[in-house]
Amino acid sequence: MATLKPTATSSTAPDEVEQHSLPATVAYHLLPGLLILAVTVAAVPVVTAAGLPPIAALLLALLVAQLPVQLGHLLIQGWRRNGRLSLAGIVLYREPLRWWLYPLLVVGMLAWSWLCWFALNPISTTLKTVFACVPPGFAANSSADAASLVGIPALRCWSRAAPISSSTC
Repeated sequence: MATLKPTATSSTAPDEVEQHSLPATVAYHLLPGLLILAVTVAAVPVVTAAGLPPIAALLLALLVAQLPVQLGHLLIQGWRRNGRLSLAGIVLYREPLRWWLYPLLVVGMLAWSWLCWFALNPISTTLKTVFACVPPGFAANSSADAASLVGIPALRCWSRAAPISSSTC
């Protein structure tokens, strides 16, 4: 078993971070996704047996697979850099924004997501035929699936598939 040897260096020198190789870059992007997929596939029967929608298995996988792996990797890098479990020098740009930028970012992200949704909506039927082999438990039939999991009436009202009535809005 390999042991981690902390090397205490200055946390203000970001140029000392060495660039990883192309195979490492591919591994850093694909391995967490494969782990999330494996946990999701394993959790779907348990989640559906509990009466929850299948998307809850994905949320569970994000909680028990993605969060520990990615946060653990960052903390290990902090240990190697600082000699202690710290994100100093690893996660940069931690200064808060001006208060008026937060609502502007929310409006901008909502506008961008709606634009992308409307732009990609025409190809959704093509994608449904391409991914027809996906088991029904893994396919979200509408955005109401996510809204029903969250349980917020406002999200149900935003969904085109959810019926809008006085009891939900």
